[in-house]
Amino acid sequence: MGYTVDLEADDLRCISKEAAEQAADRINGDLWMSPYHLHVVPEEREGQWILSIEHFQGDHWYEDRARSAWASIAPHMADDATLEFQGEEGERWRVRWKGGRCFEDYVREVVWAENEEIIAPAEQEQPS
Repeated sequence: MGYTVDLEADDLRCISKEAAEQAADRINGDLWMSPYHLHVVPEEREGQWILSIEHFQGDHWYEDRARSAWASIAPHMADDATLEFQGEEGERWRVRWKGGRCFEDYVREVVWAENEEIIAPAEQEQPS
């Protein structure tokens, strides 16, 4: 099965520069994870050290191997750092770190809010 990551929503904050470097070393040093599946680099953004995703390839993904990698970087990650995934069949989940531990969260419900009607331009009032 193949997966994608949401690069717009990734939030791989680390607790310090040293922690970001150590977490990157763990990910990039994992022979299954890197360089094929994931390559990250430590980067400072707005005073916060993060893992910036340079490459992600989600095919031939083995969840047990990935979970081992996520758990190995848990002591280095900031509380509520996350990485969101989507599967081939539309399922969505995220990996979240808190208190030096790693969690997997799944979407249970989507709630749509009615907002506004879309009106074709020809039906809208014309300015005088």
